[in-house]
Amino acid sequence: MACVCSIDILKLVAAQVGSQWKDIYQLLCNASEREVAAFSNGYTADHERAYAALQHWTIRGPEASLAQLISALRQHRRNDVVEKIRGLMEDTAQTIFSVMWFKKALSYP
Repeated sequence: MACVCSIDILKLVAAQVGSQWKDIYQLLCNASEREVAAFSNGYTADHERAYAALQHWTIRGPEASLAQLISALRQHRRNDVVEKIRGLMEDTAQTIFSVMWFKKALSYP
């Protein structure tokens, strides 16, 4: 996967964007209506379609990045989702720091 977007971030975005996933995917991939329609087959809910489309974007484009995803969300006025991504990343960073600190503390006699 070329994108630095974690599965958690893709799931978070997919759960939040609703039917806007189509517009966001088109912006990210310059996708045709036909391409977008392909995700409607086989999935019953928008969050499932959104997740499949976002996964496809990360695989399809070597330029896929978190910055590109955030830019697309902002262009569609979804700053609320951008803030949730930021919160998720801060929580993840705090967890990593805590684990590293704990391991270091265990290594001291």
